[in-house]
Amino acid sequence: MSEEHSSSVQSNKNKKRRRNDSTFIKRSLFDTVVDGKTVQPNNKRRQRIQNQKKSKILRDIKPKSTQEVLRELAHIHQGTSAPPLPTATPSFRWSDILDRRDEEPNGTAFAEDPDRNIIRKDADPQVFHQIASRAEEIGDQYEPIDPDQVIDVDLRDFLPTKEANALRSVYLPHLFSQEYLPEPGFQICQSQECQTVRPFSKLWRCRDCFDPQICCDSCLVLLHQHQPFHHVDSWTLWDDGFFKRDTLCNADLTVQLGHNDCPEPTQPSILDVMDVNGVFSVRVQYCDCLDSFEHHVQLFNYGIFPSTEQRPSTGYTLRVLEHFQLFHIITKVSPMHYVQSIEYLTDALSRDTVKNLYNNFLKVQRQWRVLQMMKRAGRMDTSHLQPGELTVKCAACPRPDYNLPENWEADPMAPLLYALFVSGDGNRSLQQRKGRPGKDVDPSFVGDFGYWANQEQFNRYTAAAAAGHASSRKNPPSCNTHTRATEASELASKLDVGGIFAVTCRHVLFQPNAVIDFKKGEKFHEVDVAFAGVIRHALDSKLLRVVTSYDIACKFKIHYVARNTESQEVLFTPEELKQLYIVWLVPKFHLGGHEKKCADEHSFNFMQWVGRTSGELVETPWGDLNWLKWSTSRSGYGARRDIIVDCLNGWNWRKTIKMSDTSSHYLTFPADRIKREYGEAKRQSYVAKSRLESIEQVIPSEKLRKMKEESSLRGGEQYRPNDEKVKYPSRKETFDALSKAEKDQRDTPAHVPEEAQEISVSLFINDALELETKLYKYIQLVDELHTSEKATDQQRLIDTKRRLDVRLARHYEMLHQLVPSLPVTKGDTGNQHKGDIIFPSSFLDKERETYGLQKLAHAEAKLRIGQAHDVLEKLRQALGLRSLMGRHSRAQAGSGYKVTSRVRSTYERAQANVQRCAKSYQCIWEALQNLAVSGSELCGLQELKERDLVVLGTWLDDELYKTGGEDLPWIWRIHSQTLTGQSGEPRQDAQLSDQMEQWNAEVIRLEWVHATAAAARWEEEVVLLAEEARRCMVSFAKEIQTWRSRGNKYEQSGFSASQKGGFQAYCRKQAYYYSILAEKAKSNYEIMSATADE
Repeated sequence: MSEEHSSSVQSNKNKKRRRNDSTFIKRSLFDTVVDGKTVQPNNKRRQRIQNQKKSKILRDIKPKSTQEVLRELAHIHQGTSAPPLPTATPSFRWSDILDRRDEEPNGTAFAEDPDRNIIRKDADPQVFHQIASRAEEIGDQYEPIDPDQVIDVDLRDFLPTKEANALRSVYLPHLFSQEYLPEPGFQICQSQECQTVRPFSKLWRCRDCFDPQICCDSCLVLLHQHQPFHHVDSWTLWDDGFFKRDTLCNADLTVQLGHNDCPEPTQPSILDVMDVNGVFSVRVQYCDCLDSFEHHVQLFNYGIFPSTEQRPSTGYTLRVLEHFQLFHIITKVSPMHYVQSIEYLTDALSRDTVKNLYNNFLKVQRQWRVLQMMKRAGRMDTSHLQPGELTVKCAACPRPDYNLPENWEADPMAPLLYALFVSGDGNRSLQQRKGRPGKDVDPSFVGDFGYWANQEQFNRYTAAAAAGHASSRKNPPSCNTHTRATEASELASKLDVGGIFAVTCRHVLFQPNAVIDFKKGEKFHEVDVAFAGVIRHALDSKLLRVVTSYDIACKFKIHYVARNTESQEVLFTPEELKQLYIVWLVPKFHLGGHEKKCADEHSFNFMQWVGRTSGELVETPWGDLNWLKWSTSRSGYGARRDIIVDCLNGWNWRKTIKMSDTSSHYLTFPADRIKREYGEAKRQSYVAKSRLESIEQVIPSEKLRKMKEESSLRGGEQYRPNDEKVKYPSRKETFDALSKAEKDQRDTPAHVPEEAQEISVSLFINDALELETKLYKYIQLVDELHTSEKATDQQRLIDTKRRLDVRLARHYEMLHQLVPSLPVTKGDTGNQHKGDIIFPSSFLDKERETYGLQKLAHAEAKLRIGQAHDVLEKLRQALGLRSLMGRHSRAQAGSGYKVTSRVRSTYERAQANVQRCAKSYQCIWEALQNLAVSGSELCGLQELKERDLVVLGTWLDDELYKTGGEDLPWIWRIHSQTLTGQSGEPRQDAQLSDQMEQWNAEVIRLEWVHATAAAARWEEEVVLLAEEARRCMVSFAKEIQTWRSRGNKYEQSGFSASQKGGFQAYCRKQAYYYSILAEKAKSNYEIMSATADE
């Protein structure tokens, strides 16, 4: 084992030892050692340490560090003076001191600092305690404890330590005592209200009450008249029994509904009710007075949702419905598992005796979800609902007459500030199996009042498009990276619904009436209806511009107007679409897989008035919603849709408020996110502008003016290199040029014999390079076929090896004729058997001079440069293929084990191709370095590093814009320089000087247009984020006004006074909630406004 590896292993062991001893670190922070025993700290000191743990403020003055105090105290105790500490003392805190016991025979305990200065305490524990306490006091005074290294004080007692064992020994007896009566022979009710003093034969105890008193049945009923959903136990006194599970119903508890002292109650009936803590059988009496409500309404008023309107026998508390709704959205629990957990809470031993309420629970919880949507929309009736009214809308998106200023249309920045940014994406997880109840049997309660598009319109439009052979099938574009429009899932034959397609805004909130079901792939005419919901809302709101992002927008947009306006069932009239300017773009992440021409026209990076929008965030909700497939794939038509709508509402609401239980970027309060991104956008804008200014300073003013004029006339194609001006010298072109030069001017060294003068130097080197490539391929072939037992494979290896031997023999023959003095050519065939190919680069400079290899070395250098350009071209193509496979494989191949394996193997082959090209280039680069080729002779070639192996689209999206202006990877801007001599004069073989000048100008132009686009997009982003922050503030203020005015909506209706009062109180509560959001949004906006000019 090497010394370096040994030290690394020892370091890892030390780290592991410190982790294992972390319990002692935490215990030493709070425990005190007196006479060798651990004593718990008093409450006052414990509180002081807890406060210091929570605080992260360091004192400005530090007279002495804890390490200095420890060493001084130790040396004072020993009667010596403390030696001076080294100047480079590492940072030190008392929390770094270890209190542990080494594996020594006497169990010696010690405290240890980072410098391994040990203070022993085995001789005198009190002295150790004095030193440690003083160090802790000094350390805690100036350096607070790191909360990441210290757990809560109470939790430490449950660690596997001696103290924790003692604690369990204390708690366990008390835990068992709760299973028995207060004392043996106890027969008296403990309730203070009990009027009976005689002994009882049966006593009761409630497990859900805070004070579990032992009481009689009469007192139990009295205490639980308004708490019927408690678990009780009973103890029969005439035998040696135990507390047995029982019910309040067996204790003769009867709950009176309606009037408390109803003169005309009904006969008692048993009602099975599910609550969050179990299923209960409750005896109830309904009120039968003339002014009483129906029985199911009486139950609802008491917080029980009946499973039926006629003679209900089962019900569910509103608490359990609300509890399940939240757990279903947050913890992803299914209804079946939730009901099973409730049954186990009721009676885990005899769960089959518990009333099965699962089937009715599915229906009731669905009704509850819709009721909650109605309530949150401020509706006390279901009449005159508007499309999309039951959804949670985005506060940061533009809505005229709601959060936009007056005369916003006249603002010159209106195309940016008041445009609606939306993105569409499909999800193939939210499927529906065949054979489920359809629309006629199981209609949706929400309908088109939520996120789903109007189903009737969807059916008519798709039927008309299918009958009329939609124009989207005519002349399909050549972009070959996406097949979603025609691709279908392998399970399509087993599905009624293959997935959903949804549209979200820039802030990742789902849009109303913009979700549709698709059956076999994302058909254009189906997706039309989803986008139509957004465009219809934009037209109704009088917006002027919609920026739409879609993975295959390049295909989708071609016949969009024709599909929507010329079919038998139109979604819009031509006049309506003319009122709205729709921009179709491709998300940045997907853009790298599109063709160059396609990327030119649909890039967010190069489109004006889009800011730094990515278009990709529409995919972020799927990770949070894909779990719904387990709850909805076997549901009916309406149940599936209603559940998904409720979960989308939950997503939108969590995006609207600040989530206190997560720090995820896409689940934060929009105003907080906008404020954070605003600061980052300002920084990036400054960096982009600085980079643009530095580029423009080196460009002549006249040339810069022409570049600006040309840029204003060109489209997206200006952001990639001009293929006509960029041409890399290949090895073939270099070989032809060298061969021509040898014919025109043959310069044979004197030491070359006459018989060798007819051998072309360039031909020899070119043949050697080809042989090197074939040898490398042979090695790969051997790796692939060496385990094969097929005769054809073995014969293939033999034939390939025989042809290589012939080429190697010819190589050595030519080398001997060119350089007969070379030692390896003097009858030594060992190298030939080894497969070595001799190049001038294989020798040192002195050896090349000794053997006269300068001309061969010059030819190799020229051909190596051409070979390098060939390899770089293959590398660029391999990078593009790898990017395509890596980014779009799942979208193209669907799902399933076989498909995933095929896609993975395809990506691995692409990755292997990249590595082969990179390895080939590294060999060429090493040869050029051995030949001492440098400066302009390299024609711009550089050493290839891992960070250079990125596709050009990735650099445009990530490197340039997001990281503050990294240079374009050199493999994408390598150009052919004119080969010049040491004096600067062009060499005779520099025929591409004009091409070099054109390429230099092209590189300058490319860098300038990229920097210009980056600066413009970041500047737009800063302005757009400030406007979104203002809209958040205004939207919440508008909601306050809306809810306050909504309280008088039903003033003239026929509802009762209590119902009207409850509605008004709810409106005031909602206004209060929005006032909290408005205050925070206002604070963030003011902070952003204060830093706008910084």
